[in-house]
Amino acid sequence: MEAAPKDFDIAARIAYVIPRVARRLPFRSDCVPQAMAGQRWLLSKGIASTIVIGVDLPGDKIFNAHAWLQYGGSAIIGGNVTRFSPLFGTDDDERRRIREVREP
Repeated sequence: MEAAPKDFDIAARIAYVIPRVARRLPFRSDCVPQAMAGQRWLLSKGIASTIVIGVDLPGDKIFNAHAWLQYGGSAIIGGNVTRFSPLFGTDDDERRRIREVREP
């Protein structure tokens, strides 16, 4: 089932609003709460999305983790996620496509 153009408009609005609101909160709202808020908002409109958890291990061996909200094949909340390898939230085909983009 393909998403309606209206659903993409709603997702785009949520992607715009969530990070801006998060910066103004009196408490820390990092990637996980932002992804969860975006997913809940989409769900309230009847739109399915996926929270993805990924990791990055750069050359200095410091472990980094990140969460993002994915809709329509794109990360709509979480910024540029290309350096992260998904652990949870995507199927094997999606992980393979992401690795192909990251690894020439």
